[in-house]
Amino acid sequence: MLLRRMKEPKQAVFSAAMFCLAFGGIISWLLRRDAPPPPFWDHVGDGMMGMFYGMAIALVFVAARLKARGNSRVC
Repeated sequence: MLLRRMKEPKQAVFSAAMFCLAFGGIISWLLRRDAPPPPFWDHVGDGMMGMFYGMAIALVFVAARLKARGNSRVC
């Protein structure tokens, strides 16, 4: 619904994908910096990193689909 109001929804979706990709990399970098975290936080960090990488992949597919359609409508 929000994407329907935007002038360039595919650019907004692609920007969100790049943000998720960068944030997942930052989480990975922070977790592996100096000392290894306790086992609980190591698993939570891996889960968060995977979630952001997965969201980035899904959003890139959505942006590619919007670009292939050639219009600004969503759905």
